[in-house]
Amino acid sequence: MLILLSLWLVHLRLSEVWFGLDEGQQGYPGSPAHLRRIEQIKATVGAESLEELIANLHDEEAYHYPGVESPIDTPQDDFERFLSSRRTARLQEVLAGLPEGEQAQTVQRLVRETFEVQQWSVESTIRSHVEPKTKDAPQAKPGKKGKDISALGTKMAMGAALWLAAQFQGVESVLERVQRIEAYAAEVDDRLAKDNRCSVSLRWAIRMLAFPDNACKLNLLVQAVRCDPRTTPAQLESLATRLRQLPTKRLVLVPWNARITAFDKPHVMEGVPVDRSKGAVEVDVYEWGERLRDESFQRRVLGDVKRLAAAVAGKSS
Repeated sequence: MLILLSLWLVHLRLSEVWFGLDEGQQGYPGSPAHLRRIEQIKATVGAESLEELIANLHDEEAYHYPGVESPIDTPQDDFERFLSSRRTARLQEVLAGLPEGEQAQTVQRLVRETFEVQQWSVESTIRSHVEPKTKDAPQAKPGKKGKDISALGTKMAMGAALWLAAQFQGVESVLERVQRIEAYAAEVDDRLAKDNRCSVSLRWAIRMLAFPDNACKLNLLVQAVRCDPRTTPAQLESLATRLRQLPTKRLVLVPWNARITAFDKPHVMEGVPVDRSKGAVEVDVYEWGERLRDESFQRRVLGDVKRLAAAVAGKSS
């Protein structure tokens, strides 16, 4: 009898967690707790000013399930993860309504500041591991007040900034920043490899968690090339030829205040269609497929797309 009672209590607790009966839990997809969280995200994002939207891009909570792409981190999912945030979509809408000069200045500042915060985050992480007892802790950087800035938050903010640069600025803005990110990542990795105070696990964590993955960089560059009005039909055809070997999936992007987005998994798992009533844009997302672990192949593809982006920007390859 005691065993049956214990099993019943366990079942009851699991029901609370999975089906959202417990206010403190996320709930199972489709549960009231899940759906309430999605509505809460919409309400929060809708009330933020331009400066708050920019500062809160670093808030990692916006990139967690539900209401975003996946409850589980999957390899090279950075691109879809930052797009899944309704804050990214809201910021894009606000920027689209700004005068051209103000828009350009704001996007440039966003790209610069997100990279600076990312560098600060990386260096702070390294310092905390090699000098754990230091008293002069780094001062807080821009972000959601009262919350630490995480590796995920800084990486997502930087990805969102580059997505917005692809939409509103020339391809050179994205290309230059991707190259700077890669140069900084290589410099950090080389520095950690030579420092015997840094563990292998720290080096791996910085490499994998602090910088946008290759699929993210590829899709950002592709979007920048396609959005740039200087790109010629021949260059678009060349791009399509180079990407033809890669698996793709079609992603439907809708405004931040749409009732249901492609990333609202609780709804999607129930078979509820995406809300296109406020407009929709379809984006091809390129993946590595069987080449997911083939770093040399990914570098070759990225190199080809970078050279094409440089040609569009009028720079020598």
